[in-house]
Amino acid sequence: AFIKYDSDGNKLSINKLIINEYKKEYEFQAFGSVTNLTINSGEIPDGSFGNSAFYNSSIQSLTLGEGVTSIGNYAFFGNQISNLDLTDATSLKNIGSRAFTNNQISSLDLTDATNLKIIGNNAFNNNQINELIISSTVETIDQYAFLNNQIKILTIPRSVTYVGYGSFNTNPLEQINIERSEESWKNEVDGYANTTAWYDSTLSPTFNYNYVIS
Repeated sequence: AFIKYDSDGNKLSINKLIINEYKKEYEFQAFGSVTNLTINSGEIPDGSFGNSAFYNSSIQSLTLGEGVTSIGNYAFFGNQISNLDLTDATSLKNIGSRAFTNNQISSLDLTDATNLKIIGNNAFNNNQINELIISSTVETIDQYAFLNNQIKILTIPRSVTYVGYGSFNTNPLEQINIERSEESWKNEVDGYANTTAWYDSTLSPTFNYNYVIS
């Protein structure tokens, strides 16, 4: 509905697009190719492989505003996002499965997403994340959420109560900081938090319990 074409029928790229309120009825590749995208409010619905409004849209920079409440499955799958700005995403509660799979994110700061509870399976699979800050409200990090990145130092806040299988697999982990005692971590966190299944068994990262997040 929003795709523009030249006189030869080729899609035109949109350099900057601001959506004040996201509409669930937006169709597959409704916006064509977008370089810089801002979404200020709305619920970004679930898609599926190859079927979402921003699938393969060549997005490089994405900013989500304070009115965005959730990011659906496959929402931004297969773009070129290197800059993801969640500074104002204070209403965001859920990041869906494969929402940002196959992008180029190198730094991810979730600090300001102060209502974020769930990071879905494969949400950030196959990026280039080397710096990760998880919001102190996150409770669930689902399976393969950060598979295949470049994370060396990982800090997990006390709010996390579930770590899924392979959540941080294929990362060059060296140090894991946990804002819980070892006893609390082993007895109160569900999933695969206490096995080598959630990180590369070929690595031997240092675990720091009772870590204080500054």
